[in-house]
Amino acid sequence: MVKAFAKSKVAEQETIADILKTMEMGGKAKGALKPPSDNEVEQMLDTEGKAALEKLKKRQSRGVRQGLCVGATRRAQEAAHDPERLP
Repeated sequence: MVKAFAKSKVAEQETIADILKTMEMGGKAKGALKPPSDNEVEQMLDTEGKAALEKLKKRQSRGVRQGLCVGATRRAQEAAHDPERLP
């Protein structure tokens, strides 16, 4: 009985959130809360939030590049120990 009550309260809150979001963004309420897309979230950010997001994106892309360099270095080291592994 408590679980059923809790589920009904969650559904109620999701419906209210959907209605409020629809009123804010325009469109038609769907009766279920759908998480916003990345583009929708970016549009809602203020200038400080956008700057922080850009900073995180730069760090993330730099981390990916560093990860590729580490992988290449590791492969070169392995090839030095085992020349048959050279591409």
